[in-house]
Amino acid sequence: MILGTLLEIRLGTEKAPKDRMIYGSWVALESFYKGLLAWGAFDEYHFFFNSSSTADNFKDNLTDLNINMNRIKLINVDKLPLYLQKTGYTVFIADGLSDFSKMTYLRNRYARALFPVFTLTYSISYPEMLKDEFLENLISDVYPFDSVHCISPAQLKAIKNLYGLTCDYIKKRLKLNLKYKGRLDYLPLAINADDYEKTNKRQARKLLGLPQDKTIILYFGRFSAYDKADLEPLLLAFKKLSEKRDDILLLLAGKDAQGAYGSKVKKIAKDMGIFSKIKIFLNPSLDKKCLLYSASDIFTSPSDCIQESFGLTVLEAMAYRLPVVVSDWDGYKDIVIHKKTGLLVPTYWADCDDEIMYLSRIRTVMQDNFYLAQSVCVDAGKTYEYLLDLIDNKNLRLKLGENGYQRALEKYDWKALIPEYEKLWENCLIYPKILIEIVIKMTFLYLTILNAFVIIRHVC
Repeated sequence: MILGTLLEIRLGTEKAPKDRMIYGSWVALESFYKGLLAWGAFDEYHFFFNSSSTADNFKDNLTDLNINMNRIKLINVDKLPLYLQKTGYTVFIADGLSDFSKMTYLRNRYARALFPVFTLTYSISYPEMLKDEFLENLISDVYPFDSVHCISPAQLKAIKNLYGLTCDYIKKRLKLNLKYKGRLDYLPLAINADDYEKTNKRQARKLLGLPQDKTIILYFGRFSAYDKADLEPLLLAFKKLSEKRDDILLLLAGKDAQGAYGSKVKKIAKDMGIFSKIKIFLNPSLDKKCLLYSASDIFTSPSDCIQESFGLTVLEAMAYRLPVVVSDWDGYKDIVIHKKTGLLVPTYWADCDDEIMYLSRIRTVMQDNFYLAQSVCVDAGKTYEYLLDLIDNKNLRLKLGENGYQRALEKYDWKALIPEYEKLWENCLIYPKILIEIVIKMTFLYLTILNAFVIIRHVC
């Protein structure tokens, strides 16, 4: 079995410069390929790259992993047509919806035999995707065994609706009946649990300079009100908590490549009079990230942006046995079982997105995302209530944390999920095999009939 990929894998995201924004999709893709190479059953993996520097980066970041490099081939993308002609691929993975139609075209143009093209999808909130990706996929040479893979039920529903919306628009404007001909499949993302080094809580706090006698609440995520989370409702909830308890500390940590939002959060905290009870860690290293998780008692994330398709940081917190208090929103709501593995904060979306949508033509993508996020409300009152319950009840913290840890290992670890992905690809592969059998049988029947006519003509 041979798997091919046409993508730019961003390995080493944790080592990225401080001024470079890191998105969850990059981390997820890196984690996926590390999991696939560690636990996959393919005989060969063909990675097609546009530049030698990308290939060198890929090799450098795999040297620390216990992976059989003999199964891996790094190939210049210029040789892709040749490899499609001479190689019988089991499945080919494209990088998102944008490369999905490109890869199906190249397969149909060059491949010696049909195989499924599979793509992982992440954020689908950008307006230009309707034309550049959804419409392109509708008019491209996609077969019923090609799969757009969704990472959460919420994303699957949204993608289905977006294909339908695009079809309706084309039918109304151009009188054309289009239909997406491929598959929509769902399997979640996962983590490599062994990647997260655990440190004793007391030692982690000592290394970070944090007090030993406080209950520590951690937010870890991108610092961005545009495409991650408005942190002001969390600060409001924490202000109320700090008026009731003086033994708590809030840690705010994550990438702040855009620069401005971290400073704004500091100002809001100072204006609320709670800055002395908050510590902010901007652009932490991977080692510091692990220490922050190890040092904390509770994890929280009030994500309110519409591009939150999954929720990797929630899984990371569960891997550290932290109880989670997160918004009941998009991918988060599928990861967390309310009151069993964590607590889901009621989240509401105002019925105003039509007006925002109409103005998206004249605004930037970031402005569009910001206004949409501001139309979503994470209940600050319930956030306060749930956090207080966990602060007051250590046994509840331990119970939810352990339940979350077991759920992460059983359902969201690549060791368990990679075989499920391979079953999905095997299921997709059945259809082209049936097509080939039909073609062979039809060809045999045609030749039999033709031969019969030749014999009859010769006899006559």
